[in-house]
Amino acid sequence: MAVLFTATIIDVAFSQPGFWQSLNGPEGGVVQCFAADNSGDILAGTYFGGVYKSTNRGVSWAQLPYVNLDIRSLAVNASGTIFLGAATSGLWKSTDGGATWVRPTNILNNRTVTSVAFHSSGNVIAGCASTSSQSVFQSTDNGETFFQVSAGVLSGNSVIRQGANMYVAGDRNGVLRSTDGGFLWTTINPSSSQFNGLSMTSNANYVYVVGRRTAATTPDSSFIYRRSVSTGAWELVHIQRGVVLRTISSVGDTLLAAGDSTVLVSFNAGQSWIDRSPQATSAGPIALYYYGLAASRLERDAQLGGCVGGGIVRSTDFFSTWNPSVQGMYNTHIVAKPLILADRILISTQFNGRWKYDLTNQTWARTGGGLPANDVVASFASDNSIVYVGNVTNGLWSSSNWGETCSQSLFGTNATGFATIYASPSIAGFVLAGGRGERPWKTTDGGGTWTFSLLPGSPYSITGITAVNQNEYFVATGNFGGYGAGNGVYKTTNGGSTYTHHGLQFTGAVSFDRSSNNKLVFGSASDQVLEGDVNVTTWTATPSLGLGVKLRDVMFYEYPGQPIREIAATSVGLCEREAFSQGPWVKRALGGFEVARIEVVRAPAGPLFTGQIIAGTYGGGVHQSTGPLTSVGEKADIPDEFALEQNYPNPFNPTTTLRFSIPYSAFVILKVYDLLGREVATLVNEVRVPGSHEVMWDARGMSSGVYFYRLAAGEFVATKKLLFTK
Repeated sequence: MAVLFTATIIDVAFSQPGFWQSLNGPEGGVVQCFAADNSGDILAGTYFGGVYKSTNRGVSWAQLPYVNLDIRSLAVNASGTIFLGAATSGLWKSTDGGATWVRPTNILNNRTVTSVAFHSSGNVIAGCASTSSQSVFQSTDNGETFFQVSAGVLSGNSVIRQGANMYVAGDRNGVLRSTDGGFLWTTINPSSSQFNGLSMTSNANYVYVVGRRTAATTPDSSFIYRRSVSTGAWELVHIQRGVVLRTISSVGDTLLAAGDSTVLVSFNAGQSWIDRSPQATSAGPIALYYYGLAASRLERDAQLGGCVGGGIVRSTDFFSTWNPSVQGMYNTHIVAKPLILADRILISTQFNGRWKYDLTNQTWARTGGGLPANDVVASFASDNSIVYVGNVTNGLWSSSNWGETCSQSLFGTNATGFATIYASPSIAGFVLAGGRGERPWKTTDGGGTWTFSLLPGSPYSITGITAVNQNEYFVATGNFGGYGAGNGVYKTTNGGSTYTHHGLQFTGAVSFDRSSNNKLVFGSASDQVLEGDVNVTTWTATPSLGLGVKLRDVMFYEYPGQPIREIAATSVGLCEREAFSQGPWVKRALGGFEVARIEVVRAPAGPLFTGQIIAGTYGGGVHQSTGPLTSVGEKADIPDEFALEQNYPNPFNPTTTLRFSIPYSAFVILKVYDLLGREVATLVNEVRVPGSHEVMWDARGMSSGVYFYRLAAGEFVATKKLLFTK
């Protein structure tokens, strides 16, 4: 095997104004937390979809300026500052209603902040996920700095205030209490057994906690305890067998506890509970929940549930009845490459099932009847008469009505999960499929019968497959569903009777494609794009996508009258370049969202035009390009690289301007230091969008002399000197 690497790596950022347009769906997503601001508007925190806001009690939603975080907690203090806790990214603040976000530099920066609450004194208490005892932290300066205040629980899952007291629910010791504003904490475990507290709420008379005992006899049961405010006594008020209840909330003496697809309501302060779990309906399994409730918020006039998949459901009668409340919420995570048909686009999401986009009416609807409710579709393909659907764990399915209903076509040993399907556009009934296990499957009669061949060596999974004809095809290997390792590409010229290795030994593929002139492109699990040919085993690496950029999908882009291009779905948006050239990758950011899967319109379909790109994002639904790719793109006012300029004026008295440029969105820190290395000013400490930026430093109150200013953005770091004279 030979791999040739390009000598020069160039990272250039281009864009075209208005290049992307949202298809406004599919609606739904993963909602993990709620809060209300001081005007009564409701905020919802999502999984890599930003923060959504409702001004009408949850009837409809609008996304606040995007922040690409796994949001675990939201809270608003008396002054209106919004606090956002994120997984592995610490605590963020917004003082302008969510228009901009800043992350103070403190010991929480790399932690997962799962809960935030405020003492009446204004102290901020943050609970963090942790496998050690460092899980509860306090701030006395409105979240600018924090210090550890308790080692009583392994993970601070839930923090609440009841009266003058603060409570934390967590793993191992269950519940902690502080009576002095969060400085000192005492264990008040409700159970004699080791107890993991998951969520807490309170009213005037009780504090409630829901959690799990770790005893082997009841590992999957949830326990609800309440603690009397007046006596301090704990009481076990409910045991739910076989279910993990993850959230509990209250309004007065009415409580809701939920988890998985179980919903319990109490109208008498927890003394008794009514099961109001959703039932399967014609609208979809488990009333659009799929993976159950992860968060809840109860108010007198509206009750909300945050779903792992279905977005939000809303009730006005405490969940006797409920309906989806996802208007304007497009926090969906696209898994499979979109399938473009004559009148629709088929989409698969990670948490929210299968959808179709009607090209005539430009509306979204659920599809894929007959498919397992909670399985994930990993791949689609069509031979213009039958739609083939590959599930992660339930085999290969087919549909003769364009995906409306499906029946199982292939399942069994070594045929449980299918990551990739190739359906010939010109040879009726010829389909190849592969996934978990090293067996490429083939049918020549439209799925009536299937045969498999065996790749040499093991264990592999098949993550890409393409064919020149029925006899000559190529199979890319990698990891799928946790099974198998990659060993490059295999080729057969006799319909799968035998295979030869076609290069890239020990390399796993996440994506694979062939052009009309029989060139190959291979997206590796190490985030590199390589170019090949059907006739040779030598591969050439393209320029780097950029430090830290994750590759999700790659394919050829062929447009009449233009050179063949390669387009890649990445963690920084869509990247494109001229294939088999020394040209750089051109980035076309998509509102800050990661692009997960891409497909190109091959022929006009409804309002779609040849060369249009359909992009499925990770957290932002589906988008379409508003035009084809031009040969080089229009250079926007986005810099080619990171840069820190010399301040002006210099020397200065008392103010000077510092300018810097960034080619893509990044967390930026710009600080000023004295000659002894002591920090004297923080000028920027937040995410900035691509472009050129400037900030002024006012040095009044400082001593004359030499100072240094240091920029850190992504992996870029630069320092320059400035001179303050009086």
